[in-house]
Amino acid sequence: MNGFGPIDFAILVVYLAAVTLFGIRAAGRQTTGTDYFLGSRNMPWWAILFSVIATETSTLTFISIPAVAYTGNLTFLQLTFGYILGRVAVAIWLLPSYMDGQQQTVYQHLEQRFDGLTRRAAGAVFMLTRVLADGVRLFATAIPLATLFRFAGVFPGWSDGTIYILAILIIALITLVYTFLGGIKAVIWMDVVQMGVYLGGALIALVLLINAIPMSLQEMIAALQHAGGQVASQAGQVASQAGQAVSQAGQVASQAVQTTTNKLQLFDFGSDLSWSERLASPYVLPVSIVGGALFSVASHGTDQLIVQRLMTAKDLTSSRKALVWSGFLASLQFALFLCIGLMLYLFYTGASADVLNLATTDEIFARYIVDHMPVGLGGLIIAALMAAAMSSLSSSLNALASSTTYDFLKPRMGSDWTDQQEIRMSRGVTLIWGVVLTLSAFLFTWLQLSSGERPAIVELGLGIASYTYGGLLGLFLLARFTEKPSGRDARTGFFLGLMGLLFLVDGPIQRLLPGDPLAIAWPLYTPVGAAIVVFVALIMSRISRGSQMKP
Repeated sequence: MNGFGPIDFAILVVYLAAVTLFGIRAAGRQTTGTDYFLGSRNMPWWAILFSVIATETSTLTFISIPAVAYTGNLTFLQLTFGYILGRVAVAIWLLPSYMDGQQQTVYQHLEQRFDGLTRRAAGAVFMLTRVLADGVRLFATAIPLATLFRFAGVFPGWSDGTIYILAILIIALITLVYTFLGGIKAVIWMDVVQMGVYLGGALIALVLLINAIPMSLQEMIAALQHAGGQVASQAGQVASQAGQAVSQAGQVASQAVQTTTNKLQLFDFGSDLSWSERLASPYVLPVSIVGGALFSVASHGTDQLIVQRLMTAKDLTSSRKALVWSGFLASLQFALFLCIGLMLYLFYTGASADVLNLATTDEIFARYIVDHMPVGLGGLIIAALMAAAMSSLSSSLNALASSTTYDFLKPRMGSDWTDQQEIRMSRGVTLIWGVVLTLSAFLFTWLQLSSGERPAIVELGLGIASYTYGGLLGLFLLARFTEKPSGRDARTGFFLGLMGLLFLVDGPIQRLLPGDPLAIAWPLYTPVGAAIVVFVALIMSRISRGSQMKP
């Protein structure tokens, strides 16, 4: 066990300070709201591409995707095939409406089609989504830092919850510095640097894992195809490589999964499931493709977090290139971290989180980095992860501030602000959202650490976003492809869609229903929610027209 020593800590501190200063310097001088939120609309497409990937996947991918493969298989990758299709659809049908140079937020499009109230309703739901989903993201960013503190013995005797709170505060404070001062340019250029660093670090970790496992490639494939018994039987051989936490081979073998499963399974057609069971299974192929595609249409076509980056491009062609290529790169990135999860499964012989002394399985990769990476390299990878995670948080802060400023404050307080007033207001709102997201992360820390059943953090974050994305996608589909529904019709469908989905989500409200209610998997939240919004709005529109025609 190499441990995480003074050299690694020094690298961590120096690296975080350096990239923060780089982000502020790269941003240049901010003189207007367009500079602060849209980068003067002249960012290169390849930089936007990396920013989109880092914003949507950096934290949860690095932390939780290896845990998904560690406890499951490769079927999560099916979602990414739908992601690609969804981004192509956004590039063709939605992006042209946003790239006219007149919009500061994506929700202005709804005001042009419907009215200001519909715009503000969508903006409010976006904010709620970001507070919840990014509370999960910020909690996820604290996992490796908290793991580092705990296993390096920095704060002996401290509880897991206290260490997580400290880690969240460190990340939030550093992030606020360069987001507050640098705006969207600082966010994008930091993403460019961090994307290369943390993907490079992940590749190095994968190579080191493969070399540390005493198996040939053929033996690894065979063990993964028949996971459980084979891996458990090799516990004595592998335990010597796995560090102190799994030094007792008998204990690990007894904790390893005993049922034989194929961890290399990529496609799941759900042929052995009933229709209701298929709809409740997130990684059955039709659910993954349809749900992934419409989730991507919603996240990259209706969410200010992503659309704001696309609007910083100089023209529509550049924006489209960044969006479409981000789908392919995201799929490759998911595949890389799923492979890391499979190698961790072999390295730790499938041991449970309790055996490895982890608060949650999401800590598995961070534990490996702390315990087994060579001196210096562990510090670099943790630092890269922290910076990439902070760039995701800064993206959320900037997007929330832009929507608050342009969708709510400026329309109500008057549009005759000076450039200096607009910048001051933008930075003040950024600071407020920093506090709100930090408190949200504290909430999810308590929920995750106090819960007996802890879902993978990536599934929790995606599930939260999927729920509200359905309503937003429904609104934008009405705005883009219909002419008859009014703003009132659209808002009625919007809120009924959000309420109706509660009865299809496995939770306390659904359990109140009589009989055996139908529960759907989280990838279907978006398409089902959008369908309810469109259906209700069209019905309301017909009813309104019918009542107007009566004498």
